[in-house]
Amino acid sequence: MLTKKVQFWRNILFLLDCVMLAWCWFLAFQLRFESGWISMDYRAPELAEYMRGLWLVPPVWFAVFSSLRLSKTRRSVSRKSEVLQVFVAGGLFTLLLTSASWLAFKLSYSRLFLATFWLMSSAGLMGLRIGFRELIRQLRRSGWTARNAVVLGTDQLARDVQRRLREHPELGVRFLGFVTVHPEEVGRPLAESSVVASVEELTALVRRERVDEVFVAQSAELEPCLDGVLHELGDELVDINLISDLCKHAMLGGRVEDFEGMPVLAVSRSPMVGWAMVGKRAFDFTLAGVGLVVTAPVVLVAAVLVKLTSRGPVFYAQERFGLDGERFIIHKLRTMVTDAEKDGPVWGLANDPRVTPLGRGLRKTSIDELPQLWNVLKGEMSLVGPRPAQPVFVERFKENIPRYMQRHRVKPGLTGWAQIHGQRGEGPADERLKYDLFYIRNWSMWLDVRIIWVTVWGGFLQRGA
Repeated sequence: MLTKKVQFWRNILFLLDCVMLAWCWFLAFQLRFESGWISMDYRAPELAEYMRGLWLVPPVWFAVFSSLRLSKTRRSVSRKSEVLQVFVAGGLFTLLLTSASWLAFKLSYSRLFLATFWLMSSAGLMGLRIGFRELIRQLRRSGWTARNAVVLGTDQLARDVQRRLREHPELGVRFLGFVTVHPEEVGRPLAESSVVASVEELTALVRRERVDEVFVAQSAELEPCLDGVLHELGDELVDINLISDLCKHAMLGGRVEDFEGMPVLAVSRSPMVGWAMVGKRAFDFTLAGVGLVVTAPVVLVAAVLVKLTSRGPVFYAQERFGLDGERFIIHKLRTMVTDAEKDGPVWGLANDPRVTPLGRGLRKTSIDELPQLWNVLKGEMSLVGPRPAQPVFVERFKENIPRYMQRHRVKPGLTGWAQIHGQRGEGPADERLKYDLFYIRNWSMWLDVRIIWVTVWGGFLQRGA
């Protein structure tokens, strides 16, 4: 029931977004061509010509809405972060809609019109979200959408369920309390709530308080009485949700799947599959192609300086560990003396004496990493992901660091969550792994955009690989 409710509100928000975008498109046309506020030295286009592109708003916005997860509303997200997310979404939508209009209808638009639409749509979408959130808050206060819920269990899993219900007010759940298998616990406070009934009193509580949802936090102590509880609740008008503690074993992208009618918990699987993988690859290919062209003069100048200031080749090639253990050759501008690894590979060192004076500058600005855009274009790397390690270090770390190999379930990246949090090449591998796994578990296109933004504007002078 809760899943259906969440999807209902997401669908409403998506439809409102489409209406807002269409309205901003119309207003931008009026402002640019009809208001007289902006001078023109050519004949204004027909309104009908520009309105033809609106047929593409729903599918294009659905792609942006889904990839940037704009339906996810969390109280922990700052208003500044949300504004940036909506601004990026507005720009991406404008770019995609312009491209789709050209491909579908051979339509082209005024650049000033598109800039006006981008700003208006970003402001409109942000205002819509503020109003939408306030509407849901008022509906909850009035009790129109509220559903009474209890959690059967008092262990950590039960408390986690209660915490998540509290963190998502858009669900419209009024949490009444916990139900325990130990009668002596009734009445005691627990996790900003209290234990309101024993398991023997659950049916009476459901009838008395008109409980709509029962969340069963499955545990060993509940197992003996679970069949009886489900049998009794089967005659009540209440939704029953079983939550298993098997989820604690999930390593990456854990989710429940169906196998011939049998529920299967996938505990280790990359989240970048299906359309998510296609979207990320298209994002990488496009930006890497643009990046290679834009940064070519910088790489050329740096290459000449490398050649003039030290003996040896300009570029440095090295084998690295990639997606699912596939090995590939990474390319960099050389920043060390030519015999730097004559005694074998060495894990990153602070103030490494093998680095040339020019190499320190290239590393500080990460210019030495720019040739890896070619690896991204070829599909061996991604713009964002865990930094690729040498095979010799992978073999060493996988024996000593639990779940180290899980970082290779996605493509390695030019930059990553670890790098923007100061985890440099010479840092401890186990600390960097924590950030890598966080990125994989929480991956989204919006997270990639955020990491790239911080890398370029916030951390360009910080080397993180």
